[in-house]
Amino acid sequence: EALTFTFSDSGITVSGDGSGYKIKGTKLTINAAGTYYVTGQCSEGSIEVKDATDVTIVLDNLTLSSSTTAPIILKKSTSATLQLSGTSTLTDKEDVALDEVEGSDFEGAAIKVKSSATLNLSGDGSLKVNASDCKNGIKGGKSATINISGGTYIVNSANTGIACDGSLNITGGSFNITAGNEGIKSSPDEDDADSKGTINISGGSFTINAADDAIHGQNGLTVTGGDFEINAGDDAFHSDYETTIGINGSSSGPSINIVSSYEGIEGAVVNLYSGSATVNASDDGINAANGDLNDYGYAINITGGVWYINSGGDGVDSNGDVSISGGQTEVFGSTNGGNAALDYDYNCSLTGGTLLAVGNKGMGQTVSTGLSIVYNDISITNGTPIIIKNSAGTTVY
Repeated sequence: EALTFTFSDSGITVSGDGSGYKIKGTKLTINAAGTYYVTGQCSEGSIEVKDATDVTIVLDNLTLSSSTTAPIILKKSTSATLQLSGTSTLTDKEDVALDEVEGSDFEGAAIKVKSSATLNLSGDGSLKVNASDCKNGIKGGKSATINISGGTYIVNSANTGIACDGSLNITGGSFNITAGNEGIKSSPDEDDADSKGTINISGGSFTINAADDAIHGQNGLTVTGGDFEINAGDDAFHSDYETTIGINGSSSGPSINIVSSYEGIEGAVVNLYSGSATVNASDDGINAANGDLNDYGYAINITGGVWYINSGGDGVDSNGDVSISGGQTEVFGSTNGGNAALDYDYNCSLTGGTLLAVGNKGMGQTVSTGLSIVYNDISITNGTPIIIKNSAGTTVY
């Protein structure tokens, strides 16, 4: 039978026979493969996985917090699955000032995944992660991997909700994230050339309120499924390189509602392949740019999906090319003459799909390749429907 550990403020009790663990006060160290059940309540306790792989820890209505370390730590090169059962709560109460103190044991997360370690999160239970007084909710270090396939997560963090310098992969689960910085992030340090810095999301339900980017995959962001409700202080979806939404040639994809953002979807290359998105942005709606790259092939590629863009700046803005070969794209740009519904530096090719772009004509551009109908010098009052009819008087759009 699997070992069961019950936490209390006075210590940890064990039921079941077996080894592969050490107990010191209210600290549990797991150092061998196997399945371990943990439950109970403790205001100053922790669980550490050390020198072990293939560890499964079932969080069974566990309430655990710590002011001296992360409540759960995976040490370097370990691997563990946290399986959620019932409702568990992890709270990081560390003093954030210790983050700047050399030699301190500051971890800065409710769950800390050390360098080259792998964390799998699954199950049908829920996990409340409270790092609102400290730093990060869940944090993976250099070349670490975090995989999430199920469970319900309520994350409150002073900095980032869920972050991993290596790779972060989400295939399922329900997420409600409130973050003082970024919601979900993979962004290695400048001197880290080993970490992937990528995010892949293929499923799940996400409600994200972030003061900075909602989802930031520095070296690559791919979203092929899931439902999203996003309020972001900066970008809703961002990558320094390639941001891909949907699957090329597919009829299915993510459903995205960006309620508020500074820029909606940004990358040096932005691919909109399938799914749908409503993008509300105070600046650019879809933006292909990165001021840190030189001679890069900036591009926005739209091959399918349904995209509604309401922007206070440029609606669709590429520092390179725009290519539209499918899908339905409806863009409302700023009424400011310094912005436009469609803005590109080199070429805009329209070979398929539907594009409706409405905005100020001061900086406005039309497609450079493909059939288009352009109306200029028309004043449109807010709330007025735009109806396009054919020669027979039939409404086509």
